[in-house]
Amino acid sequence: MISRTPVITGVGVVSSAGIGAEHFWKGIQSHEDRFREISLFSPTGIPNRIASEIGPWVAGYETIDREILSESRICAFAVAAQHEAMAQANCNASDVDQVLVGTTVGDIATHEGEIRTRKANAIDIPIAIKVDQGLRRAISLSRDNLPVQMFLTACSAGNLAVIRACQLIESGEAEIVVAGGAEVLSQMAFVGFSRMRGMAAQKCRPFSEDRDGMLLGEGAAFVVIESAEHAAARGVNSLAEILGYGMSCDARHPTAPDAEGEGIVRAMQSALGGLAPTEVDYICAHGTGTPQNDAAETNGYINLFGSKCPPLSSIKGAIGHSLGAASAIELVACVLGIQHQRLIPQLGLEGQSAPNLNFVSGTETNSKIDLVLNNAFAFFGNNTSVALGRPQQRSVPRRISATSEQPKIYCATASIAFDGPLHHWNGERLPELDQDRLQVLIRRFRSKRAAVVVAAIERWLDDAGKAERPDPQRCGIVLGSETGAGADIERFLTESVEKGDAIVNPGLFPWTVHNAAVGAAAIAADCRGPNIVISSGAHSYRAAFEQSLALLKAGCADLVYCGVYESRGDADGTIASITALATRPEFLGKNYLGPAEPMNLDTSIAGAEGVINWANTFKSSALRTVERLS
Repeated sequence: MISRTPVITGVGVVSSAGIGAEHFWKGIQSHEDRFREISLFSPTGIPNRIASEIGPWVAGYETIDREILSESRICAFAVAAQHEAMAQANCNASDVDQVLVGTTVGDIATHEGEIRTRKANAIDIPIAIKVDQGLRRAISLSRDNLPVQMFLTACSAGNLAVIRACQLIESGEAEIVVAGGAEVLSQMAFVGFSRMRGMAAQKCRPFSEDRDGMLLGEGAAFVVIESAEHAAARGVNSLAEILGYGMSCDARHPTAPDAEGEGIVRAMQSALGGLAPTEVDYICAHGTGTPQNDAAETNGYINLFGSKCPPLSSIKGAIGHSLGAASAIELVACVLGIQHQRLIPQLGLEGQSAPNLNFVSGTETNSKIDLVLNNAFAFFGNNTSVALGRPQQRSVPRRISATSEQPKIYCATASIAFDGPLHHWNGERLPELDQDRLQVLIRRFRSKRAAVVVAAIERWLDDAGKAERPDPQRCGIVLGSETGAGADIERFLTESVEKGDAIVNPGLFPWTVHNAAVGAAAIAADCRGPNIVISSGAHSYRAAFEQSLALLKAGCADLVYCGVYESRGDADGTIASITALATRPEFLGKNYLGPAEPMNLDTSIAGAEGVINWANTFKSSALRTVERLS
């Protein structure tokens, strides 16, 4: 197979620094303060009031579609960024093969006000909070058949969407992919981070000695990704090459990163591949401004680069932390930096906490930039890094390259865990779940969704017997879900309304991110490789299966636990099912089913009959009519 180098041919961005690439670039080069008192909602009893909100005061705001904005803020921002990227790349809706978007809580902000009002007025509201109620449709380019997937691994989600786009381009499965991220300010996130004491009082000061937390932002960014050969054939310019990517998971704690930054180092090393750390010209750092996260990130840079750290900065000091959109917006900043051959200054730096790091300061930022790293880290220890280069400037082979020989991939049988009032589906009895063990898992992870997913993976491991296990760093988990953390979001909002924003339990908040269950599974099974959750509506399991295959084929893992989980709430049932794919059958133990590579996708999925029959029957009977995958 001929190598297909992914390149970026178009960028689009909506942020508080400016809407549109030109306004955005000028904004992040300036030292203007973009934090102000929030106007979108009024949380009660919490001390924090400051965010980086987007409004008419932002340059380029007049380009936002007012009709879409009146219905959904996140959809309006996403569509604006998507259209700008496609216009620059000179591609039409019919040219696009897939759209991928990263987000943390999706369009919850669009519906949160109504939910809070109904709960405050004691109006019975069914648990119907899903991952997506409009965003995928808004960015589908008015094409019913266009695959649109949401990557939900919190603050690393935008990078993960870009990584998946690279895999699709390199494998030849797609010619043009539009990938990015979108997030808007929600009262839920604002209250949650405040209650966790993660928010700054007035200023976001990444890497400063006396930093006191993050400040939230919002926005969207998309890039058009295609192969260099395809771009040349279309006669469009490549703005940047994607040279490599890396994914890792600390698998230690829901919110606290590994203090030494070991997983961060692994992600950057994987992104660099055959490139030397000394070749890096600039790092777009995650840099949230929280004491723990900045310290862990600092240690990661020192461990990899030693005393010769390249210039780095975090644009969150300028525009705040836009969660699932952050790494996509930062990716656009990296592309523009390569185009302009100019570094991005670090705003808010007061009393540098890490003298060994080389922060960009001032406005004299002209520099030769051939290689940059875009880093993003997330709840549950998820680390991602994407390496970008100036087109045709690299003299060494890229780490990611298609080969003539693909690894043989083996498939395993499925394991099911279910908790709820019913125990039969279509005459089939669901396996009993040890309730004592479930309660232990609920106490440990504070979420029934996470507990049931962990129970499913524990059952899979028990059934596998004494299977040979690869290095934990080579083990990944990919789950699909249509409902995601909907039930946990409903629980947080209920308590926030009933008890008040000022005293809602902060321990509930980390479980409102859709990747909480897969993060808990990584901790329980000690999986330190790729950690991903995908939502694609009724086809979420298929999306997870395809992503798992891609990780193995790209050499990102040797064993991937793949599955699906759905929930209607604590009282109405949660189901989770885990199968596995591996490059060696001994990794699957007694669960080994057969080679997955010679079979087509439908046949491979049908091999895990339990996950299809039970998970889809659950969704069909309890949530909506779902197309059967088997």
